[in-house]
Amino acid sequence: MSRTIKLVQLALKVAELSDHRFSMGAVIARGSRVISFGVNKYKTHPLQINHHTGRLGGSIHAELDAILKAPYRYRKDSQMCIGRVLKDGSPGNARPCKNCCKLLSDSGIYIIAYSTSSGDVVKEDLRNGRKELEGSIF
Repeated sequence: MSRTIKLVQLALKVAELSDHRFSMGAVIARGSRVISFGVNKYKTHPLQINHHTGRLGGSIHAELDAILKAPYRYRKDSQMCIGRVLKDGSPGNARPCKNCCKLLSDSGIYIIAYSTSSGDVVKEDLRNGRKELEGSIF
C-alpha cells in the first residue's frame, strides 16, 4: 500500500472529528512526515459572517484549516491528502473546490490526493491538471 493511500486513510479518520454535516478531513505531509491536519467546521465567530447573506454561518473548509495550522516554512513542496466520510461511513468524493485549489497553489502545495465515492484514491498535480489513479482505500 502506497504512502499516499495511507495518508488519505488518515484524512478519512481525521474527517470523523468534524462536526459538519459533510465530514471532510485534510492532512498535509512532507515526505513521510505529517505536518498538519484539519477538518471542516461551522464558522462560529462573529467576525466570520457570511458576506452573501450578512448572517453568521457558512463553513471553514478542511483544506484551509490544515493550511492555517501548518508552519509556513513546511507548506511549500508538501502534499495534501483529503478524505470525505459519508453518513453511512463510506468514503465520498473529496476533490477540493476551485477556491481551495487556488489556496493550495498559492501556498506552494501542488500535489493533492483525495478519496472518491467508489473508494479509490486519485492523485493530482495542480500545476498541469494531470490525474492518476493511485489505488483503492480498501
